[in-house]
Amino acid sequence: MYFEARMHTTRAVPDAFAAAQLINNGEARTFDALIWNANGRRLAVVADNHCDDPWLEVAVVDVDRQCQIDSITAGWCKGAEQLATYFVACETTDSTFRPNIALPLDGRNGDVPADFDCGCCGNTFKSTYTQQRKYDQDDGYGICPACAKKLDRHHPRTHRRQP
Repeated sequence: MYFEARMHTTRAVPDAFAAAQLINNGEARTFDALIWNANGRRLAVVADNHCDDPWLEVAVVDVDRQCQIDSITAGWCKGAEQLATYFVACETTDSTFRPNIALPLDGRNGDVPADFDCGCCGNTFKSTYTQQRKYDQDDGYGICPACAKKLDRHHPRTHRRQP
């Protein structure tokens, strides 16, 4: 669930089809949360794959209920029309793919723990977007505490010297 490891920016779209078109046409940015209102819900579609092709997999999130409704492999869809049909189905469903998620959006929820893959050793670890931002890693990646200690030892300029 890479979407929890990146800060998103709201990008309002009129409907599910407009969101699907942006994704299909390669016009959606990695950090976009494509948000529209449908049936009294505020839905967001966000990229949920690693940095090589972030929109290959997408998460559909109910922003107000803070749950993930679906995970869709957008790369398998043949065009925006097919992708939009999956988004439209999420507008009325009561099913929940994952409850209690925290979508990092517009500067909020950056301190909520998420899973990161260490860009150094490859291990998965819990951290927050705020804590990992200083390492400037690709989406979904960070530096685990053990590797951070090694980096700090080998790069003393990252430490402040006491007067």
